[in-house]
Amino acid sequence: MRAALFALALELGNVELQKKMELSERQFRALRDPEQIDYAKTILAEALTFEKELEESGVTKAILDDLDAHISGITNAKAKRDHSQLLRTNSTSDLEILFSTTRAFLKKTLDSLMEPFRISDPQFYNEYLLARQIKHLGIRHNKPDQPPAAETEPDSEPPAEPNPKAGDEPFGKSDQKK
Repeated sequence: MRAALFALALELGNVELQKKMELSERQFRALRDPEQIDYAKTILAEALTFEKELEESGVTKAILDDLDAHISGITNAKAKRDHSQLLRTNSTSDLEILFSTTRAFLKKTLDSLMEPFRISDPQFYNEYLLARQIKHLGIRHNKPDQPPAAETEPDSEPPAEPNPKAGDEPFGKSDQKK
């Protein structure tokens, strides 16, 4: 559609429209999402202005409506993506608040309730303290070495291969003639 508008601008001698439609597809793809949406809206607005003239180039009302629907769909999808990103950001900050609230509860309330067990049941108290420790299982500070090789006894022999049955020849051997 941009090419049809550019050709129409050349035909009409409309320099302003030519400048608006100069952007190549490669340059368009290099734009950020909001810029692409704005440029697509500019193309649509200009196409609607020259709707009658563009019909000669095969740009019909249905094509213009389709472009409008695509622009709306992309705009809505971008808004949903932005909203989702905002929710994730808010959720992360909510988690920090929840973790600090939980830590405060554990230190002020639960730790003081566990204090009598230090003397009466030391094993239980120690296990409680161990359970309170945070383990970062997903963090690897060093790259693991190669996985350990399967342990075999030096005197053992590798398992024997099964005896083939009739008709179990490898692919292509049964087709060969002697």
